[in-house]
Parts: sequence; structure tokens; C-alpha cells
Amino acid sequence: KTLTVWDQFVVDEGRDLTVREFMEVLRKSHSIEVGMISAGNVLVYNPYAKSAKENIDRKISEVYQTAMKLTLAPNVNRILLEITAEDVETEEDVNTPTLHYVFRK
Repeated sequence: KTLTVWDQFVVDEGRDLTVREFMEVLRKSHSIEVGMISAGNVLVYNPYAKSAKENIDRKISEVYQTAMKLTLAPNVNRILLEITAEDVETEEDVNTPTLHYVFRK
């Protein structure tokens, strides 16, 4: 299915995923290869950064909190993320809507 900016885009695997797992879920479910992950104007994950090797196997919520310099309240169960992505087959850029990442119930 082709995503448009008007779609509801939710990733909810019932638990907090590592960056690597998150990227694999999107690869399998939407045939997209994630490049960067951001929240607002803050880069949460950049594959070219020195921290990428360390962050790829950290939980998304942990990487998010570190990048945003905040602690998520216990009642917060989702965060809004923006991603850069390309189609796995064509390698063309894919525009995606804001992603609702659910990391706890």
C-alpha cells in the first residue's frame, strides 16, 4: 500500500522496539528503508552519526529521550516521529505521514 501524508501511520508491535527492529518492521510492512528518524527539529537517529552504531540496538524510546533531553512521563505510551525513507525496490524517496510509535500499553 502506498502511503500518503493523509494516512494514519502507526507502528504498534506491543512493546518498545530497538531502532534496528523498528526499521525491519517498516521494511516488512511497507517495503520502505528508513534513513533518518526525527521528532520535530531534533534528529533522533542518524545512520551517519558517530552514535549510530551504539543506538541501532537501543530502544526507540531511550534514543528519543536522549535526543530530546527529556524523560517521558509514565502515562505517555506513544511518540510522534518523522522518518526519511525510500522504496526498497525502486530506491526512490517515499513521503510518509507523521508516524505514531506506540512503545507501551
